[in-house]
Amino acid sequence: MDQRASGSTYNFFKPLVPYVPTSIITLFISQPRATNDFSNTIAYYLYPYVPATYSSTFSTLAPVQSLAALEIIHVLLGFVRSPLPTTLVQVASRLILVWGIIERFPHTHSSPFYTTMILAWALTEVPRYAYYALSLAGCGVPTWLTWIRYSTFYVLYPIGAGSEALVMLSTIPEWRGDKWAAWGPEDWVKAGLVAGWVPGKLCKPLYIYSLTPRFCRAVDDVLTYDAYAPQSAWRRQGPEVGSEAQGESQGGVRAS
Repeated sequence: MDQRASGSTYNFFKPLVPYVPTSIITLFISQPRATNDFSNTIAYYLYPYVPATYSSTFSTLAPVQSLAALEIIHVLLGFVRSPLPTTLVQVASRLILVWGIIERFPHTHSSPFYTTMILAWALTEVPRYAYYALSLAGCGVPTWLTWIRYSTFYVLYPIGAGSEALVMLSTIPEWRGDKWAAWGPEDWVKAGLVAGWVPGKLCKPLYIYSLTPRFCRAVDDVLTYDAYAPQSAWRRQGPEVGSEAQGESQGGVRAS
């Protein structure tokens, strides 16, 4: 099953392979198992409760997340009002995880952190894009969808960010007993990313701001607004369109 998932993904991007430099292609070559006792211990206790989902999800996850790079083009062309740097970081982090980690390290395929990561992604993105579509179509956005869009991130955002960090951490070799001295450059880069991943995401000013009473009052304004009215504009702002940054500008935060 895992091989079919990877093969399906490869076939999706196969026409582009001749145009990609060999030096870049080598970055996506499958790597031998490299993990650590810390990651193995956490995974051991989660295995009975979190099923492996790679074989049934990756063939869809990889192309969908890769096509999210179009959000960068949308910003450049002015289709959305999101800041370019924030969009670049968000899209790049997903691509690194999908192609630089999951695809290259087969042992992550059975990881419970992979399952919780894509669960957080899916539960965040489906309401987010449904919200965008209804707003752009000029349809009334249901109150319940607005509530889901701006409330579920309280739980999904830390789950998504934490799972991403743990998936990457599971590909770093053992460090105890001075074994870190044998690390290669990539291992040090991944260790640096993990060290700043969760603090950098959970401590971002907009996430902290969203937990304040002021944000609660803003959400109350949204929920009391007649979401079924035949108009696509908010009382004080235009419809939300675009990537993570645009969602955050109105109090929403993606799960990763």
